[in-house]
Amino acid sequence: MKRAMMETRRRAMRSSVIAILALAPLTQALALSYSCTGQTQVSFTNASAAGTSTGTIASFTVPAEVNQITIDAAGAHGGNGGTGGGTGGLGAEVATTVDVIEGGTFCVLVGGEGKVSNRGGGGGGGSFVFRATGANCTTPDSSQLLVAAAGGGGGGGFGGGTAGLDGSAPGGAGTAGASAATAGNPGGAGGTSGNGGARGDTDAGGGLLTNGQAGTAANSTGGYALVNGGNGGTNSGYQGVGGFGGGGSNTNAGGGGGGYNGGGGGGQNSSNFVWIGGGGGGSYSINEPIVAVSGAQTGNGAVNFCYFVLGIFSDGFE
Repeated sequence: MKRAMMETRRRAMRSSVIAILALAPLTQALALSYSCTGQTQVSFTNASAAGTSTGTIASFTVPAEVNQITIDAAGAHGGNGGTGGGTGGLGAEVATTVDVIEGGTFCVLVGGEGKVSNRGGGGGGGSFVFRATGANCTTPDSSQLLVAAAGGGGGGGFGGGTAGLDGSAPGGAGTAGASAATAGNPGGAGGTSGNGGARGDTDAGGGLLTNGQAGTAANSTGGYALVNGGNGGTNSGYQGVGGFGGGGSNTNAGGGGGGYNGGGGGGQNSSNFVWIGGGGGGSYSINEPIVAVSGAQTGNGAVNFCYFVLGIFSDGFE
């Protein structure tokens, strides 16, 4: 009787796994490095067009009989600069395993790609996963951050602009990834200690705690910090809007990427008049990362959750 009940339950679980995978945009989800083979996989992606500065922080509830989950997150690509300009930097990827309690809630912000522009490109947004401390995910708590995967900087503008720098992966457990402090040189430095970057002519990317500094264009906002909602930066004079997740907007130079640390905004090299790409953001992992790759993701970001359901193995057979 017990064997029959377990077999019925196991088949139901397997069916649900197939349904989840079928609903996910696999062209992007399968691009991530960590393999969920033999596990349930739940995927979150951002389907918005490049340069969409706003978005929704989604929620994920830990299923029954699950005590560990691997989170695999990738930040978004920075937008390319205009004709003859630089390419946008790629988003970083970070994966780590965390202990969980069934019924707990994870909050998920999936970064959006910076806008490709006829000038400089917008910075890519970072992707973030954090634990909810209340009934919903609308008020992020910085102390509950689990993973932040940084976005890439936007490419410099037409006529010889330089490439944006890639989002940087973390080097170890609980440490911030380098935020490419020279990325906007002669623009702004990258942020440190969870802060947004410094501006150049363009917006810097937002960090965990503070917004990126606003650039010189009219009504620039800078990329927003996660705790302030994570919107991308905007301005009223140029088209290279930053992606959701704290990407900075453009001028002729590229905007900084969002992440745990925001990337610096690009400027113009006064010696040769080349417009500089934005700095990539920096990443974070609460535990030792099992995947930590700088410059891994094209397009929008993505987040996968992978886990075993303990009840499948409770009677000693598969």
